[in-house]
Amino acid sequence: MVYLDQATFDIWTSRIPVSPEIDPWNRADRGLDAPTVTQRWRMPLDVETVTLEDLDEIQSRINQFTGQIAKEAGGTIPTKTYLPKLIGEFSTRSVVIGGPILAMLALVVGGAIYFLVYTSALTVEREGPDLALLKSRGASSWQTVGIHLGSR
Repeated sequence: MVYLDQATFDIWTSRIPVSPEIDPWNRADRGLDAPTVTQRWRMPLDVETVTLEDLDEIQSRINQFTGQIAKEAGGTIPTKTYLPKLIGEFSTRSVVIGGPILAMLALVVGGAIYFLVYTSALTVEREGPDLALLKSRGASSWQTVGIHLGSR
């Protein structure tokens, strides 16, 4: 497999006229006669600049590019890329894995809220006599909360 830039590729695949007297096979021209070659282009993708919101647009543009090449070449130039398939698999995985992760996160947050409410209720129950004493002496609800929060 040989990787060439476009100019070198064109030189290698073109016919070059030569003098039959100089050529050992008495050819009038030499070069590759109708070579079977494959040209590949690498389009580097900077993964640091791609966001999840860009994936649909990237897939759409790749599909447009391959469709345009097929249309202009009349189907004689095949284009092949695995990027749309890779994006599709990523999207499927993000839905399949993302849902359970969000459910687990909801359970953790729900458990934390339950723990806070439960411990608050226990604290209020334990401090009930002190709160009743403060209320009987004229303290407002916010004052009793402030006293308990400030003393801890």
